[in-house]
Amino acid sequence: MELQSSTWLRPQHLLDALLWPEIRKEESVTLREFNDENARYYVLTVLRGGYQVEVLREIWFDRADLHVARILNFGPKGFLLSDVRLADWQLPDTSDGQAAPGAASNGALMFPRVIRIERPHDDYKLDMQVTKVTMNEEIPAERFKLEQPEGAELVPVGQATESKQP
Repeated sequence: MELQSSTWLRPQHLLDALLWPEIRKEESVTLREFNDENARYYVLTVLRGGYQVEVLREIWFDRADLHVARILNFGPKGFLLSDVRLADWQLPDTSDGQAAPGAASNGALMFPRVIRIERPHDDYKLDMQVTKVTMNEEIPAERFKLEQPEGAELVPVGQATESKQP
């Protein structure tokens, strides 16, 4: 089923796909290689510790550039929670809105421009095309000024107010 609207999308699913948790000390990892017709990968498997060891997630790195290409997240007993695919890694955009040229050999941050999130048991997938990524862009001060709506009472934080009974 293609996701036609964001009705089924839970914000946590999006955050889990874009902001990856660190590998904790109590989690073990294994490394293997995987080859297919299109690419070659290093697959880092993170294992959930405890009484019974289980696969927590797999992180697939493209061997050509070491960018993350895929992240598989698993629940208990190997239940596939999500399959996140990342592609078209680029530098952030310049001030004129164009992607910065050249490779990030200087350690600059790169971002995927194509992101696919599949949640097979939630019965949806989401394809995203990132068109612009900017870093530390100047934000005008007026964006932070909130106008008080007419008829609304302004209550400063930390100040006790008289309780009004209707």
